[in-house]
Amino acid sequence: MTAIELGPLVLSGERFAILLGVLVFMVGSGWLASRISPRFNPWSTTVALGGVAAARVAHVVGHWDYFREDPLRALAVWQGGFDWLWGLPVVVVASLVFLRDRRLMAWAVAPVAVSALVWSAAHQLAAQTGGSRRRRSRSPPSRDRPSICPRTSTSPR
Repeated sequence: MTAIELGPLVLSGERFAILLGVLVFMVGSGWLASRISPRFNPWSTTVALGGVAAARVAHVVGHWDYFREDPLRALAVWQGGFDWLWGLPVVVVASLVFLRDRRLMAWAVAPVAVSALVWSAAHQLAAQTGGSRRRRSRSPPSRDRPSICPRTSTSPR
């Protein structure tokens, strides 16, 4: 597992990617609210919180066998488990309710697309770096088998 350390805070690469995507979304939406229309404030709050809630509910429903014994585990969002595809209907419904204008809806594509791109890139990077990290053994090579390094080989030739 790849971990990102920010002082005392240690996050897995996947959770860091999610937080980075949400941060980019909120910054982009805040910029739109200050420059284009204040309607982006309630829209972005609804999309961020509603999208996370819909993704978590979809995961819990999809894995109900695991959550059936203790349904309160569904509230442990810090343990992961989201089905992010189900956040898209929240974006569409929030756009129809709060923005109501085609020009504003077109602007709304920008923070959603950029944050999805940032999340995807960070997630891919975390997945790639997590799989390539290997620990080296500090123990000396065994005398029973020859070493692969010719300089330290102890077997006769």
